[in-house]
Amino acid sequence: MFIVLIVTAGLSPAQNTNAAGESKPAFDIVSVKPAPPGRTERFESYCAGGGRFVTHGTPLLWAIKWAYGLNDYQMSDGWPFRLNAFGTYDIEAEAGAPVTETACRKMVQELFRERFGLRMHSQRKATPAFELILAENGPRLSAGDKVSINGAVKQAASEREAPQGRTMARFANYLATVRGVQRPVIDRTGLTGAWGFTLSYSVADGDDRPDILTALPEQLGLRLRPTRAPIEVWAIDHVEKPGAN
Repeated sequence: MFIVLIVTAGLSPAQNTNAAGESKPAFDIVSVKPAPPGRTERFESYCAGGGRFVTHGTPLLWAIKWAYGLNDYQMSDGWPFRLNAFGTYDIEAEAGAPVTETACRKMVQELFRERFGLRMHSQRKATPAFELILAENGPRLSAGDKVSINGAVKQAASEREAPQGRTMARFANYLATVRGVQRPVIDRTGLTGAWGFTLSYSVADGDDRPDILTALPEQLGLRLRPTRAPIEVWAIDHVEKPGAN
């Protein structure tokens, strides 16, 4: 077992300096250690408290995708299996003071660069996609209301309470992960601001609810139109097992 632990005094996020002399935000405390063998309980919290990042036994790839804001379709082939395996490492990191989600994502990026030697690159590729557009009957959305999908009010792990609506760009990202879609979705609704709505759709065979392609126009006045679009796809250049500090 090994533990990587860094403690920096002060109440603001630590700053790492690269070869060019540029400072990068970093956690004040970082612990990385192998997950206990045989443990079945898993836990993750991506900066929900404004500066505390935790992943216990969940795939490291999940955390990497969150840190870089990537969807599954943006991941190229060739990622090492161990990054998508359960029960590999426990990571706990904490900033000395609350930080924004954007700053915390950058701090997690730096954590993986420093502790795992993670190096990636991206390139744009034309790929099948969907455009989220208005249906003929127009949108049926409510400004300022919460978003309920399949009976659950939607709230990200990093949000302390459910937000009043979602932007259509954020909703498009959600739709990209839905059964029956599973490809990039680009917001072309022209709707600005945050919108609330209630949506119910089928998530498995035998589910008597409508599929997502039917539910969207019937319930929200939106629809998905097939297209092709240039998408940023990320590939891994290098990653290693973390060593003792």
